[in-house]
Amino acid sequence: MDTENKQHARAWLAAVVLAMAAMIAMADKTLPMLLMEPIKHAMALTDVQIGILTGFTFAIAMAVAALPLAWLADRYDRTLLLAIAITVWCLLTIASGFATNFTALFLCRLGVGLGEAALMPAALSLIADLFPLRRVARASGLFFFGVTFGGVVAMVGGGAVYGYLHAAALEGTLPLASDDAWRWTTIAFGAAGLVVAALVATVLPEPRRRNPAMAAASIGMPEAAGFREYLTATLPFIVLLVTCLGMSAIFTVGFNGWLAPFFTRTYGWSIERTGSTLGTILLVAGLLSPFIGVFFNRIVRRWMDREAPLAAISLMLLVTLPFVIGGPLMKDGLWAAAAVGIVIAISGGCSIVMSVIYVSIAPSHLRARITAVLLLVLGLISGVGTVVYAGFTDIVLGDPARIHLTMSLLSGLLILFTAITSFFVDRRYPAVVAMAKQAELRHLESGAADPRGHELSATN
Repeated sequence: MDTENKQHARAWLAAVVLAMAAMIAMADKTLPMLLMEPIKHAMALTDVQIGILTGFTFAIAMAVAALPLAWLADRYDRTLLLAIAITVWCLLTIASGFATNFTALFLCRLGVGLGEAALMPAALSLIADLFPLRRVARASGLFFFGVTFGGVVAMVGGGAVYGYLHAAALEGTLPLASDDAWRWTTIAFGAAGLVVAALVATVLPEPRRRNPAMAAASIGMPEAAGFREYLTATLPFIVLLVTCLGMSAIFTVGFNGWLAPFFTRTYGWSIERTGSTLGTILLVAGLLSPFIGVFFNRIVRRWMDREAPLAAISLMLLVTLPFVIGGPLMKDGLWAAAAVGIVIAISGGCSIVMSVIYVSIAPSHLRARITAVLLLVLGLISGVGTVVYAGFTDIVLGDPARIHLTMSLLSGLLILFTAITSFFVDRRYPAVVAMAKQAELRHLESGAADPRGHELSATN
């Protein structure tokens, strides 16, 4: 019993460390969204160029790095992989503060994306091995709270640091130009992330997992072919899934990516006020999101008498629709912020439910790579989110000041499409889960323990 309690405690400690890594990743990813206006002014960038820097670079990074890094996560030490990845993206976040033109900043942001491409596949694979399936949603909820809280840190902390540096530069109390406040804010965030990299390297355990090669042999095929054959067998479902969730991903990246400019342009808010308001929204939404996701998932499960996460996502998105459309059209910025908070909270609940989908549709020895395939395709699609929103504002509406119409109309269309298609995709979900369970059973029957013999396993 004492051993089980220790393993249970170590599993949750690992989940906390992974949440911290997720926090740093989202903070470094989100910070330029808050600092869009000073960056744009410093380098004379267009909205489309800003959109490329905040979204498209990460799509390219996922395309290049997601599958190779997932391959490493399925075969080698995931803790070491994460420690190296965090170090890389934090150093390149620091380098972003020294960029002097669009090309240099683009390359730095691309490097940040390459490092962060390792996080999700490795982290979800670790969680699935550290916890039994009944606790995966809860542990994933903690991980995704780290993602949300990273946005809070970027908005509140980034706004506060930028405001202090900018004011101190204007007053002459710090030897830096006021236009460089965004640079030193970025450098500070990158340096803080290196502490988390050290924590991951020293505290995060690598749990026991079955030998992938022997598990694949139990179903009568080479390990590499196992991945290809399983992917081929589930490809029709995966195509439908990414078609459905891809539009939601464009909405999430585009909507969240342009929130800060929306408030500064539409309501004339300062960066400090925008950062503190959005940070508060993200904090409250992050606390509520796990409960919202579990609540809607239970309602739909009882209604349909089976697990139906995609139907739950559809219902949640339909609830957000009036707030998505009406919020950006509010005359009062605080009412708009309240509507945005509701949208972010419920969207966060969708993310919790999505993590269950990722874990349930693949056996353990293929989980990181199947997850990487999904994240790769969704990342490529979502990477155009900020560019699509920028293009709608610049080309369709023809006026950056009309960004509120983009946030309302385009977001509403994307949400409606996802909500409708989710119901249809959900019909295929039970068959894919059954296929994964069958592969997992054969995997377990092989009895192939990890030759490294690490202590923790999914029996916690």
